Amino acid sequence: MYGDYFDMILKVGEDPARYLGAKSVALLDAFSLGCNWAFTTWGVLFEYYIPREEFDAFVIRKFNVPERWPMNLGTQSYIRFLGSNEPAAFDLYIEIHRDFIEQHGKPEGPEPNRTPSPEPNGDGLISLLALMKERPAMYLGNAYSAEMLLALCNGFFEGELTIGVTKSLHGPLMTGFQEWMSARHPWALGRHWSRILAFRSLWSGKGSFEAFYVYWDLFLKRNPPDALTPAGQKLFDQASQDGLMTKEEQESYKRTLREIFWSS
Repeated sequence: MYGDYFDMILKVGEDPARYLGAKSVALLDAFSLGCNWAFTTWGVLFEYYIPREEFDAFVIRKFNVPERWPMNLGTQSYIRFLGSNEPAAFDLYIEIHRDFIEQHGKPEGPEPNRTPSPEPNGDGLISLLALMKERPAMYLGNAYSAEMLLALCNGFFEGELTIGVTKSLHGPLMTGFQEWMSARHPWALGRHWSRILAFRSLWSGKGSFEAFYVYWDLFLKRNPPDALTPAGQKLFDQASQDGLMTKEEQESYKRTLREIFWSS
């Protein structure tokens, strides 16, 4: 088990590609959110404690900062700022946490309850993804993307493993979604759904995020992989309502609509 916040940080820092997909403090935030949501879903009170004032003071001393950065920005944001790029900021973030533990030890707190409930509380990952759709910037920051949703999901599943959940609440569902996406995009050669969405969105984070929910909704409603998106279906219904198109013409038109309206 992670044991506490610092153990979780260091565990992910050892293999960021596995847990996050890339070195990124923002992705680590999403992963942590997914982890915490899994604990809440299974009724586990887990100790994620960081002594803010003590940690702030440590960072100030470490970098000889003449005065604290703006109060509306947390220590984590400041560490990201100090990094020359996102991977460098991630490495620095892990290094600072490791140094803090070596000098101060891990903060002590009450022993948390790590025994999951027999039944989950709520819809777990499904409700979390619905929450992200409504207010993505609030929970994921302004640079939200499909990659962040992947880190969120990975955090949820890792959280389940951490507390000993042997039968994941939505693991099979996400496996099914990956298979559905692979069937819809055979040219993707089995690449992960987050990569497919990023590629199709011309690497736009917001575009890939919004596209995820179009496909996720189609999948949850048990549509086949070749189903038209809502915008494409609307145009197809309008064009075919007079019944003049042949079967071949309908299929050809559907292929065109799937290419044009791939994410709306």
